[in-house]
Amino acid sequence: DSKLQLYYHPLSAPCRFVHILLLDGNVPFEKIDVDLFSGQQKSEEYLKINPNGTLPSLVDGDLALWESHAIGKYLVDKVSTTPYLPFCLILLVVPSIPDHWYPRNDRAKRALVDQWLDWHNNTYRPPHQLIIRPPIFNEKHHPDEQVHAYVVDGGRKKIDQVLDLVERHLTKTGNRFLVGSEVTLADIGLHLQVLMLTFIVDKKEVVQAEKRPHFAAWYESVPKSVPHWEEINATFYAAREDKKKGK
Repeated sequence: DSKLQLYYHPLSAPCRFVHILLLDGNVPFEKIDVDLFSGQQKSEEYLKINPNGTLPSLVDGDLALWESHAIGKYLVDKVSTTPYLPFCLILLVVPSIPDHWYPRNDRAKRALVDQWLDWHNNTYRPPHQLIIRPPIFNEKHHPDEQVHAYVVDGGRKKIDQVLDLVERHLTKTGNRFLVGSEVTLADIGLHLQVLMLTFIVDKKEVVQAEKRPHFAAWYESVPKSVPHWEEINATFYAAREDKKKGK
């Protein structure tokens, strides 16, 4: 098989979502950097791969796939655990994405992961974008500053409501993660987006541990449960520190 190609930017949360799976599964791939801030994702060449002009994109032979959640599901199904080899050999030699990310043989659990991924795109992400895009991409929702501020404030209030929903879910289920006792695609998808908010808002303000203790525990648990987390997020952490220092 030809090597997978991942079109990527290290500050993009959806790109890091896919990167986690590739590294965790020891999957050979070529990482192709796309400069978001110069608009390279809107180039004629890149639009042939992804007509949306967004990241990430994955190319696997004749298949060009976009949308991080779709890519993640595809990778889990493509790079499955090989049951006929000793576990140590699988770890060292054979690319294999662990089953817990998107369980292959548990229809109900897989449906719940799908539920949270869809919720993430349809309910969490729209207000998230209202908050995150203006300071990062120097955008305005409206030329009138008061209107712009009103839209951003609405996004913040909505984010507060949806994270309260996550708190209620974790309280009700008693689960460590969104779908049971093991980390899944649903957890890294949401966590990486919430982490992005800490680029512009203090972590304590985002998490609100006194108000959302179960969410706060989840927020701390996910990075500890994901191999290569620090490595994959290193560029983001460095950029966040530079911003705090006013660089």
